[in-house]
Amino acid sequence: FTAFKIHLKDEFDSSAEFSIVEKIDKKIQEAILKNKQEVIKTIQLLDSGTIEDALQKIIHSKKIIIFARGFSILIAKEMMVKFQLLGKS
Repeated sequence: FTAFKIHLKDEFDSSAEFSIVEKIDKKIQEAILKNKQEVIKTIQLLDSGTIEDALQKIIHSKKIIIFARGFSILIAKEMMVKFQLLGKS
C-alpha cells in the first residue's frame, strides 16, 4: 500500500509538471505570434519617403536630441551610443 501511494504521488506530480509546461508553451506561442503580428503591422505602416527625410536631417544635423521615458529609455541610450560612434552628439 505504501509503494502504491508513492507511485500515485509521483504520477500526480509529473502530470502536473507536464500540464504546466503545456500551458507555458501555449503562452509563449501566443506571445511570439502577437509580436510577429505587431512587427508585420509596423513594417506595413512604414513610409520610405519619411524615413529618407529623417535620415537626411540626421546626416546634416550637428546635434540630435532624443526624448525617452519608461521602457524606451533603454532604446534611447542605445541610439545615443550609436550616434556618438557616428560622430553625432
